[in-house]
Parts: sequence; structure tokens; C-alpha cells
Amino acid sequence: MVTLIKPKSVSESSIKSNKSTIFKKILYYLESIDSKIFFYSGIVLIIGVSLISILARNLSSSSSSTEDTVNTEDTVNTEDTVNTEDISVPIINPKFGTDYSGGGGLDILYDDLGGTDPLKDGKLNALIDIDTEKYSCKFDVKYEGENKKKIECLRGCYNGDENSTFCESYIYNDQVDGGKTLDTLYDDAGGNESSRSGQYISKINISAGDMYDDEEDIDCRFIVEYEGSNRRSVLCANGCVDADDSNADSNRCNPYIYKNRREYGEKGDTLLDDTYVSRRGSLPSPSTETVPEPGPNPTPDGFINYKEDDLKCN
Repeated sequence: MVTLIKPKSVSESSIKSNKSTIFKKILYYLESIDSKIFFYSGIVLIIGVSLISILARNLSSSSSSTEDTVNTEDTVNTEDTVNTEDISVPIINPKFGTDYSGGGGLDILYDDLGGTDPLKDGKLNALIDIDTEKYSCKFDVKYEGENKKKIECLRGCYNGDENSTFCESYIYNDQVDGGKTLDTLYDDAGGNESSRSGQYISKINISAGDMYDDEEDIDCRFIVEYEGSNRRSVLCANGCVDADDSNADSNRCNPYIYKNRREYGEKGDTLLDDTYVSRRGSLPSPSTETVPEPGPNPTPDGFINYKEDDLKCN
């Protein structure tokens, strides 16, 4: 006996079977995708957390290093590292200050020759160059009128080192007072520590005149030299006269000459440092001998003829 199956029944059964298979595949595929998404999401999350942790540690380390640098700033070796914040900046075109009295011999010279007289147009310009085993500086000193003064640094300053700190302490103007004075400059720099430990050269121009009498005008120029602890000279480059000149006794520049221990003017110690004067002791009366000296050396009166360039202070 043969049983016949209706076509409709076969078709429905096949369709149901196919639908079930397709549905299972879809579910499997979706489950597989979910697993992969979960897996990769986990990896990304782990990597992100690790990166954040590393960044946090770096920031913490950087902050700690900065604090250590700030806390140990005073112990940093300035020879190896220069903090630009510690480097001073020069004042452009500084103005005169009016409360300076540390010029020593320059102050005395300026006052003696009438520079502080309100009726005279007093001016002093001194170019000071000092070089010792410890420090090297160059200054431009200017006085005007009764009490206007300023000291500018031309060399040795504004480099953020020990030499700059030393040189800058002598600067003076209406905004800056370095605290140290020119009357002790050579000692402070170590110039008197040995017989050949330092050199000091100062070119001084000073002028003062009576407003109502041109004949009373004064124009003196001196070149002051120190070498080591025992060599000093103050030579006259302008304004002095020979000893046999009829105006020698009344000349206002001659008294400040200091050639050596035997030949000097009445006020020859004025432009010398106190340490040298104290060590040397008192001097005999000035020599009146007039022994000529050949070559470029000065006369016994301390007068010397310099080239025009030697007389310039700038």
C-alpha cells in the first residue's frame, strides 16, 4: 500500500525547517558579534585605564620635580646653570641721582675745584677700568651741578655670574643704588692683596667755571693709575703748567699730581686709595728739583702730553 503526501504538507514542513535554521544562524551570528564587541571593548578599556594611569604618574613626577627645583634653587651651581630670571637688565638712559657721597677722591676733587658751586656749571666725567685676579669692571662716572651723580656699568655686568654681581653693586642712578661705593672699589676687588694683583686706570675730566668771569674757568684732566699694592700715579693731561711758569702757584690742577713718593703736588693724595696712603705713611715736603726725563714720560711736575684719543672718556 502506497501513501501519498500532499504537496502542501511537504512545502510547509520545509519552510518551517528552513526558518528555524536561519533563525539559529542569526542568533549565533549576533551572539558572536556581541562576544567580539565585548572582548574588544574590554581591551580598549584596559588600554585607556593604563594610559590614564601613566599620564597621572608623569604629571605627579613633573610636579614633584618642579617643587624640588624651587626648593633647591639656592643650591644650584651657577657655574653650570644660569637662571635667566637672576640676570639684571640695564636701565636705558638712566637719570642722575641726587643722594650719592661714595666717590671718595672724586667727590673731594669736584668740590675743591668748584663743581658743587651753584653759580658754576660743574661737570666731571671719569672712565674707570679695573682688572684684578678676582674681578673685571668698567664704569662711566658722571657728576653735574651741585649734587647730580650717576655711575653706569660699561663692562662686567648683566651676565648673571659672580663678576656681574660684584660690578653691578657699584651702579648708581635715580632708580638703582647698588650699595657699594667707589672709594673702596680697588680694595673690594682685591687690588691691594699683592704687589701685582690688580690694575686700575681712571681718566678724569673735570670742568667748572664762574658764570661771570671766563678767566676763572677750570678744565683739568688727569690719568690715575694703580698697579698692585704699591705703585700709584696721578698724571696731568690738561690744565697743568710747568713749575717755572708764572702761573704755577695759582694753577688749580697742579696740586693733584702724584708722580711718586718724591714728586707730588700739595693735594697729591686726593685721588689715591686710602689703603695705599696708610701703608705708605707721611711724605716729605714736595721736591723742587726739575730733572728732565726723555721719551713719553712726564716731567717732574707731572705734566704729560697725551694724544687726543687718550684724553677722551668715551
